[in-house]
Amino acid sequence: MPALRNARHESFAQALARGASAIEAYAEAGYSVRGRPAAILRASDLLRDAAIARRAAELRDGAIAPAGADAASEAGTPVTVDTLIAEAEHVRRLALEAGRFADAIAAIKEKGVLAGVRVDKRDGATPIDPKTLSDDELALIARGGGGGAVAPPPGQEVPD
Repeated sequence: MPALRNARHESFAQALARGASAIEAYAEAGYSVRGRPAAILRASDLLRDAAIARRAAELRDGAIAPAGADAASEAGTPVTVDTLIAEAEHVRRLALEAGRFADAIAAIKEKGVLAGVRVDKRDGATPIDPKTLSDDELALIARGGGGGAVAPPPGQEVPD
């Protein structure tokens, strides 16, 4: 059976196949669970949908790979940057189809980190202008000491 035409239904079936509960799968598919009793009822309605149940069973039994998933990684091929980028792209598309723009942006950011074009976290160090340092301070840094924070020579105070 091909992927379900409704992206949310496909996402719901994939989550069920991974072992999520109906309400977890409902939330993963982009549906609102704010009114929990109503969400539980709607999730149970989706559980009873024959096409969704059939798709979830096929995915769970391994008959076919999830739509857009890298079949090679499902078969035990090593995870690579390329396979991770492909999976992030799949998640981005599903998020956009479900109207989950924050999730789509998160997937875009992850692709950037994986591709090496975006730095995920900076170290917080303040750059030092070498023109403002004395010869002794520069020599200390060159020898591997100081680590960017330069101590004043003995007997001198740190200027404010």
